[in-house]
Amino acid sequence: MFGGSNNSRGGGGRSTGVNYGRVVSVVMDDTHPKYYDVLEGLGVGGVFYKPVDSGTSEDEDRDLPFAFQGNASIRRMPLPGEIVALEKRPSPATDPSLKNELVMRQYWTEVINTWNNPEHNANPDITVKSYASKLFGGDFKEDGKINPLQLFPGDITVEGRQGQSIRMTGTKHKDNEFTDGSNESKPLTIISNGQKETDSGIDRITEDINEDASSIYLTSDHTVKLEEANDKRKSYKTKPDKPKKYKGPQVLINSDRLYFNAREENLLLTAKKSVGISADTLNFDGNKEISVDADQIFLGVKAYKDPQSSKEPLLKGKTSVEWLDEFAGVVEAWGKFLSSTMIPVPSVAIPQQKAYGGKIVGQMKKLRSKIHRLKSKKVYTE
Repeated sequence: MFGGSNNSRGGGGRSTGVNYGRVVSVVMDDTHPKYYDVLEGLGVGGVFYKPVDSGTSEDEDRDLPFAFQGNASIRRMPLPGEIVALEKRPSPATDPSLKNELVMRQYWTEVINTWNNPEHNANPDITVKSYASKLFGGDFKEDGKINPLQLFPGDITVEGRQGQSIRMTGTKHKDNEFTDGSNESKPLTIISNGQKETDSGIDRITEDINEDASSIYLTSDHTVKLEEANDKRKSYKTKPDKPKKYKGPQVLINSDRLYFNAREENLLLTAKKSVGISADTLNFDGNKEISVDADQIFLGVKAYKDPQSSKEPLLKGKTSVEWLDEFAGVVEAWGKFLSSTMIPVPSVAIPQQKAYGGKIVGQMKKLRSKIHRLKSKKVYTE
C-alpha cells in the first residue's frame, strides 16, 4: 500500500475525513528500503504507519499503509511511535475515466500533541517500537531535558525538539518579565537556540538571554536584562544606556561568539549617534589600508577631556621633516664653516659669517611664521 496504491477517488477533491496513524518509520532519503516504492523524492517526509484503530500488529514482512508529507513549507518531522492525523487530499494526477477528476491519496497533516512537549510526544505500542528500532527510530537521540515554553496569552510559538524556539508575544502575564502595563500589546519577538538547564524536562520555562546558548531579541518598547561581556565606555563623554536600563526598539544578539562575514561586498555599520566597541583588545587588519576620519580624533581619554587650550595635537610628519631638514642644512653649513682648519682673512670671514647668520635668521623667521601649520587640526593625544 504505497504511492499509487494508496490513492483513492474523491469527487472534486473533497476531503474524506480525518483518521489517525501511529508512525512506524519515516522516509528521510534514499537509504529507506522502500524509498523507490513511494515515488522517490515525492515520498520524502512521508510515513509508514499503523492505523491506531486497526487492532493489528505489524512486522517486517507486512506491508504498512503510507502517507505523504502534507505541508510543503513548514514541516515538523514525526518520530516512530508518534501519532499523526491523516487526511485524503488531491494527488498530482487526475483520472481521465472520471472526466479528469482529482485522484486522492493519503497525507499526514500534523503530529498529535500527546504529551504537550516539543521533544517527546510518542505513544508507541511494543510492536511499533520494536519495528521502528530496526529502521530509523534510532537516528533521533532524545535528551529528556528539553522543556516546553511557558506560553503567554495570544502567543505564537515555534518549538524545536532540541531546545530551539521562536516566540511572537506582547501580552502581559505573571511570567512575562518583558511586558507590563506600560507596553502591553507592543510586539516582541524572541529567537532562541539552546535552553538553560533545568532539573526536569516537564517544567515550563521562559527564555533567558544570558543562559540560552544563542539568542536574538527584537523589541519595540521593552527592556532586556542582558549582562554585558565588557561594559567599558570611557571613550564616551555621555555614556549610552545599558541594556538593563534602555527601553525602546532595539535588536540584541547574544552568544559566545558572533561572526559577521560579507562574502562578496561590504560590511557596513551605521548609527545616528555612535558605534561603541569594547573588548580586551581591538584588532584592525587591513590588507591594503586603514582609513579613519572625523572632525576630531582623540587618542586617549585625557585627549578629549582636557580643555581646548591644553589639548595636544599631533604634528604633521612630512611637513615637520621637510622644514627641519632645510633648517638643519643651513646650520650644518655654518658649522662646517666654523670648524674649518684654515683661519680666514677677517675681510673674508666677516661677510661669510653675516651671510650664514642671515640665512639662519631667515629660516627661523620662516619657521616661526608657519609653526602652527605643523599641528594637526583633527588628531589629539594625551
